[in-house]
Amino acid sequence: MINLSKLKFFFDNNGYVIIENYLSSDLFFKYSEKIQLEVKSEYLDNFTEIKKLGGYLTGNLDLIPSEDVYQIWEELKKNNFKNIFEKIIDQKLEDYDVTLRGNISLPKKGSQFYHTDGPIKSRKILVGIAISDVNELDGPTIIIPGTHKKQIKFWKFYLTKFFVNKKKIILKKGDIFIRESHIWHKGSKNKSNK
Repeated sequence: MINLSKLKFFFDNNGYVIIENYLSSDLFFKYSEKIQLEVKSEYLDNFTEIKKLGGYLTGNLDLIPSEDVYQIWEELKKNNFKNIFEKIIDQKLEDYDVTLRGNISLPKKGSQFYHTDGPIKSRKILVGIAISDVNELDGPTIIIPGTHKKQIKFWKFYLTKFFVNKKKIILKKGDIFIRESHIWHKGSKNKSNK
């Protein structure tokens, strides 16, 4: 049973929340496997072109959604996600334009600099659905809890001790990760071969 009051309190104070083992249907696992196979195939078949992309050096690329990504979104909605989202975020899901994307952490590639994905005034909520396990070696996202509460200038962020409170987002397949877009975060180095 999900304790929504506890999740909302945590989200309000930290700017993110993880809901463990949220998706576990056979369809979710089927779509997840298919996406992973397609990504691996595209990566191997187009490696020369991929090396020319801007995100290649830091090792993080956008995933343009296939039909399978849309099917995972449908699985999420069937699992009472709308109610959970609205209780945690305290806004209607319909107030948001939903854009489906993905993030690929390339094998043996570097990490990003800490950054935000926009200012507080243009609030966006990101929902990550783990289609594979993400451990310490896989280039997990690192966030700085609580940095979503006020706008922090880039130079001021780097001159403060925010780094002491960093959190690696370790996920199991089927976990969901909800965060404010303006929380300070980065993709870490993917030390694995996947």
